[in-house]
This record gives sequence, C-alpha cells and structure tokens, in this order.
Amino acid sequence: LAHTLVHDPPVLLLDEPASGLDPRARVELRELIRELRDMGKTVVISSHILPELEELCTRVAIIDHGKLLVLDTPENLKQQAGEGDVLELHLPEGSGEQAAEAVRCITPNVSAANGALVIRARGIVELLPAILDALQTTPPTEVRLRSSTVEDVFIALTGRGLRE
Repeated sequence: LAHTLVHDPPVLLLDEPASGLDPRARVELRELIRELRDMGKTVVISSHILPELEELCTRVAIIDHGKLLVLDTPENLKQQAGEGDVLELHLPEGSGEQAAEAVRCITPNVSAANGALVIRARGIVELLPAILDALQTTPPTEVRLRSSTVEDVFIALTGRGLRE
C-alpha cells in the first residue's frame, strides 16, 4: 500500500486489505482509508468482512455469481433490500420450534436455531407486544433488538442456504 501511495493515485483498488492483520493494524487501516477518502481519492474495496465495509463505505455493491445485484449507500440498501430490524429471543431449552410456530402467526420471517428465535421484520417494535404475548407459555430469557446490517441484506439477496 505504501508503494502505491507514493505515486498519489486518484483511485485505489484494495482486495481484502485487512486479511491477516491484527486488530490494531485493522483499526489503523480503517483510519487510513478514511483519510484517503477525505482527501478526495476513490477507494474500491473487495472484501467479505461486511461490517467493516458498512462502516467505511459510502456505496456498497453486492455481487453474486458474477452478477451485480445492488449498488447503493449502506443505509439505502438496508431500507430497500433488507428485511427490516432483527429481534433475537433466547428461549428455554427445547422450546424453539413450538415458539417459532406461535410467532409465525404474527410474522413469517422466523427461524429457530441454537435455543433462539431470530425474527426479521419491518416495524418489529410494533410487533413486539404481540410476539411476547404469543410466547406467554415459553417466555424468552433474553431479548435483543438490532438494526438490519449490510450483512443481513447480503444474506437476504443471495439466499440463506449453503451452496454446493
């Protein structure tokens, strides 16, 4: 990267720039990329570390099997292509499938895994009272609500199942 920057290029292409870096070096790399962006340089990053891209990038392209699926700002991607916010409910052992069936009556985007329900829906805060009411017989031991991420958008657009 230092050899490239000596020539002061207007565009930098970085393929997995954080690969193999320790946490401190990753932080420094993100700071350097922000500085380059602030200097007016175009930095194109190819990476599978989507949380870092979401933090750094002003536009994100999602490519699957060589086909461009979307290109937009991270915020627009989450609003337009995402499935909404994510609610994680940790449940007593063995109650996942029963709880999932109860919640599917309220919203269809429910999956049960590892003792938790994961529910993706727009306006999930408004659905929360009905979801908790449906789970009266198996109340959750922990509830987490988070905003949708670019990683969630990627999974929604490219499919959830493992590929051959």
